[in-house]
Amino acid sequence: WGGSNTIARALKTIQEEYPDRVDEVSAKAHLYLITEQDDTLKTYLRKEWPKLEILRSGGPAFGAIAYRWPAHQSEAQRAYFDESWMTANILRGHGALCSLYEAQDKHFRSEGDTPAFLHVINTGLRSEEHPSYGGWGGRFAFNNSVWKSVDTNDTAPESHSILRWAIDFQNDWAARADWCVKKYSEANHPPKVVLSHDERLTAHAGQQLKLDATHSTDPDGDKLSFKWQLYLEASHCQAAIPLKISHDSSAGFHVPMDAKAGETLHFICTVTDSGSPRITRYARVIVTVVD
Repeated sequence: WGGSNTIARALKTIQEEYPDRVDEVSAKAHLYLITEQDDTLKTYLRKEWPKLEILRSGGPAFGAIAYRWPAHQSEAQRAYFDESWMTANILRGHGALCSLYEAQDKHFRSEGDTPAFLHVINTGLRSEEHPSYGGWGGRFAFNNSVWKSVDTNDTAPESHSILRWAIDFQNDWAARADWCVKKYSEANHPPKVVLSHDERLTAHAGQQLKLDATHSTDPDGDKLSFKWQLYLEASHCQAAIPLKISHDSSAGFHVPMDAKAGETLHFICTVTDSGSPRITRYARVIVTVVD
């Protein structure tokens, strides 16, 4: 979070003292950078560590929840970042730690690096498996040896690779603030999404598949709501998908007849409990088309 020169200095030490382990480190380390606060990405990291996975979140991506977030968000999303929400859910009545949060005129004030932290929270979206999958920290495309953040349409908040999850992760934050001051029995906790099949499936073009999360549970006994939908931007299939959004715990669909072998379809099951604040977790099912 201090700029890429910090990690560059550490990597250079490895390069100098353990040159035989550079490939080992490259396979294990993953860097998430917020823009380029210095030139070490260009002058050192990309040149000396070509096998290292580097994620770069640019202005339009992290900016959606950073300093100028009101300009990027819809009215519904802004309600979870404004003064009244921050005061009720974070700043007041949630202990010494939350009261120290440096709000901006009592509104949400991102540290700028927030997406880097959101990226590693285990929500079931499995975004840590591959930068192109997309999750709370955004979605990325490979460009000039670096995974750069992408957005389908910056003018449509529902299509934004970070904002599409904004209400969910703000509610998650509010729940964690409750954990600071409430007993377990008094607080809300995330549901557990359970699939009745593998999270990776194969199918032929035209084949019908059933997606099912009926056995999902909630530790607090809350009622669960479900939504199955295609994550189009993360999918590689270019054919038209006939699946409509399903609000049942299971959903069926046909693989398009003109889908090609090797193409993938990403389906997201969003499960939200009825507690307060409402907490959401997910399951991602990746369907690969085969001959």
